[in-house]
Amino acid sequence: MYETGWATWLQFAGFLAVGLLVYLGYGRRNSTLATAAVVATPDATDAVLQEA
Repeated sequence: MYETGWATWLQFAGFLAVGLLVYLGYGRRNSTLATAAVVATPDATDAVLQEA
């Protein structure tokens, strides 16, 4: 690993950055919290999560 050039490390960093973007995009799209709506009832002290 120490003998690889800077171009290899740059490519590796780019690969990791693209992977992170894919991971975050997939998680945001398929998150259960992203599709839940917060509903507050008058007698409840905490908000209740309910599927939208």
